[in-house]
Amino acid sequence: MTAPGSMTGVLRALTRTPRTGRGRIVMLTSAQRSEGVSTVARSVAEAASGGIALLIDLDLVKDGQHRFYQEESFAKGARLSDAIDGRLKGQSLYRIIGVDGRTRQEARSAMAYHRIGRSKLFVGGFDASVLGPEERLQIPTGPAYWQALRQSCEVAVVDAPALQRSRVGLSICQHMDGVVIVASGRDGSATATIGLKTELEAAGALVLGVIYTRADSVALSLEHPSLG
Repeated sequence: MTAPGSMTGVLRALTRTPRTGRGRIVMLTSAQRSEGVSTVARSVAEAASGGIALLIDLDLVKDGQHRFYQEESFAKGARLSDAIDGRLKGQSLYRIIGVDGRTRQEARSAMAYHRIGRSKLFVGGFDASVLGPEERLQIPTGPAYWQALRQSCEVAVVDAPALQRSRVGLSICQHMDGVVIVASGRDGSATATIGLKTELEAAGALVLGVIYTRADSVALSLEHPSLG
């Protein structure tokens, strides 16, 4: 597992971006599946937890980050806090769309944040049981939730699905303060990473660099010849 201390380069790069609120938001994503994005996102969030840090998994139904900390906390005899409403300043990360194409209004948010032990790190979790058989989730492409998020923490870390699986990261990347690509260096990774960087920048993202997870020393490369 990637050590949290090795992720300080991401946080240093993030602090160089213009501040537009109390905190900053960094998104991590990859071109292909199984590049290690979720592991790296946890490490960045843990490294940022000297202040209030939030970790959000955009794959809400899979809910991987919340599930990880549920299992991790149980194994260590710790626990996650009770649910804290995931709506921030009245804004929600998602919408539930019915078969008629309309947004379903919720009595309470199906998304919540949970504090991890006594740390200052909070992980988002989504209760997928609220979804009807023909309902789907939609993450709005506007800035409202992300603006509210900046007012709620020092650092928010967004774990976005690989482009190979979903384009949701591309739809909201322009609202991030920085985007970091995670790549393993396996066959086809370099070409796919270059393509992802091009798409992110075309969508308005500030790409901070690339983390190579299978390098001898896991590190953030801010300037890499193949990505120039």
